[in-house]
Amino acid sequence: MERLSLSQLWQTAWERFKVNWIPGVIIFLAGIVIGLIPFIGNIASLILPPVMVSYGLLTWTTKEEVKFSAIFPSQIMTYLKVIVGLILISLVPLLLIFAAMYTGLREGEIANTPYPIILGVALMIVLQALFFSYPYWIIDKDLDIIGGLKAALQTSLSNISSLILFMLSLLLVNLIGMIACGLGLLVTFPLSFIAMAGFYKELSSGTS
Repeated sequence: MERLSLSQLWQTAWERFKVNWIPGVIIFLAGIVIGLIPFIGNIASLILPPVMVSYGLLTWTTKEEVKFSAIFPSQIMTYLKVIVGLILISLVPLLLIFAAMYTGLREGEIANTPYPIILGVALMIVLQALFFSYPYWIIDKDLDIIGGLKAALQTSLSNISSLILFMLSLLLVNLIGMIACGLGLLVTFPLSFIAMAGFYKELSSGTS
């Protein structure tokens, strides 16, 4: 089957979002509120990525209303695999950033050590893009952590030009969402997870 164009993908995501916008907005707002609670809230907010990914997959694959209870993965192991994998993806750039900041603070010259920090941030962005589909593989195909990481990387590298274009469109949509004091993110944040689910489906199976 012929793949959807970028504009068709976003149009389809929008149509799906209009049917199932309430669960996405509720989870987004709940994540913000929970994240404001010191320590406990930060830990509890770790469940947000797997829930939003599940919401995106369910919303993309059906034209019907999705029950709110259905967007929560039923297995604890699913949450753990998604969280651990996302931590592993971020680990190297975070260590680079923290090492640079620690060295700069210790020497009192944090302003003179920006390059490792910039490199760490750039590496973080690249890795997040390359492994964007990792949680979708886990929730959709129930792969293990290593299998999910391999599948995500292979899929991205095999479709690097499409990935770059999609990520740029994702950035643009959420920049637009930041207009009006960020209120647009109520729409663009859950919409992005639906679009990423569609993009994952297109790359992994060639079907919408």
